[in-house]
Amino acid sequence: MVLELREQFREVIDIQVVAFPQEGILKLPGMQAMMAQAMEMGADVVGGIPYNDVSPLEHIDFVFDLAKRYGKDIDLHQDFADDAEHMTIKYVARRTIAEGYHGRVCVGHLTSLAATSPARRAQVIALLREADISVMCLPATDLHLGARGDSHNVRRTLTPVRALRDGGVTVCLATNNIRNAITPYGRCSSAARWLPRLSIVGQLHFEAILKNS
Repeated sequence: MVLELREQFREVIDIQVVAFPQEGILKLPGMQAMMAQAMEMGADVVGGIPYNDVSPLEHIDFVFDLAKRYGKDIDLHQDFADDAEHMTIKYVARRTIAEGYHGRVCVGHLTSLAATSPARRAQVIALLREADISVMCLPATDLHLGARGDSHNVRRTLTPVRALRDGGVTVCLATNNIRNAITPYGRCSSAARWLPRLSIVGQLHFEAILKNS
């Protein structure tokens, strides 16, 4: 069990166990109880995936309520799409502010933000900064799955790393899946191996070249 592994390797690595409802919460009977049971068993973080449920906003509300009940942080797979039609990140940010959960929420993917207009994107980024929400870019999965409907001028399908960073939002790079049906490659690369790639996927390198030339 992963909880046992967390304790076994506590002196070697920090492992956070996330109660994550991959197939949704509201649309599956008993899932709300299972999420609560996972927290009772010792999960460290409440996870969520609003875009994969019958009511994304109710899904978000449940995650926040559960996290507050157990005093845990939140990790959401958020707005993973090629368009911005169904974005709920503003709702997440406002709920974070209302609950005083600043600095305790992380959202992964957020690829829909790249499909917004510059003005709307700036509004969202300002709200993320105010809520102190961290954004996790997941290039291996997002580049592999994104823009599959594009017949030409295929998009990068990544969250706008540079705009987020320049807007004062904490951004990190991570791996979402490793060698499974969603991302059929990878080998648990260390941070040292991934950091140079962040400058590539986030298009941060050219600015650094100019500063050092």
